[in-house]
Amino acid sequence: METYLSNGVPLQLSPFDHTGPLPPDQVQGRDELLATLTRRMTTRSPTALLAPRRYGRTSVLGRLAAELTDTRSLRCRSS
Repeated sequence: METYLSNGVPLQLSPFDHTGPLPPDQVQGRDELLATLTRRMTTRSPTALLAPRRYGRTSVLGRLAAELTDTRSLRCRSS
């Protein structure tokens, strides 16, 4: 049985765990999105990350921050 919101739109249930943001090393299946976000962040392009509630936006941003921090520290060490 499908559930609907008060405006008649079908309620979408998230396929992801609801316990909170994942640690960066546990974010999987988002490689293409992470590559796009990395490119946009490193070129300072205005970016919005939109998704329904509980679809992993915070987890993806945590992974992105970890990757950018790792890349930056590697770049600083090699200089």
